[in-house]
Amino acid sequence: MTYAGDTGPSPAVTVWAKGSDILVSEIMALDALLEEIRARRKDASPAMLGGMERHLSAHHLTPEAVGDIAAKAGAGRVVLTHFAVPPGPLAPYEPGLRAAIGAGYSGAVDLARDLQSFDVGCRA
Repeated sequence: MTYAGDTGPSPAVTVWAKGSDILVSEIMALDALLEEIRARRKDASPAMLGGMERHLSAHHLTPEAVGDIAAKAGAGRVVLTHFAVPPGPLAPYEPGLRAAIGAGYSGAVDLARDLQSFDVGCRA
């Protein structure tokens, strides 16, 4: 099992995850987060917004990046945690997160819930 906490896209994560039965990863909905920031901070300068986008992109993983890492590492399953999405229910973002991961990764994808557990199992 490999756990990727707050990280940006990194070839090292792919190397560490090589052959993992489970890749546990944080994930963010970058466009939705930026839209939320713009809506809440109407006074934000373009420089501040650009800095926020650079920060989020460097320190968190988009669903596309998670799918890419999982596919290249040959991970058996992806378990998503630490959801960086706008405040409120996660459900509206789930289909988009799954679809974006699935564009590059064909394995199972789970969105972790409190107290949930996952069997590692054996892969042939």
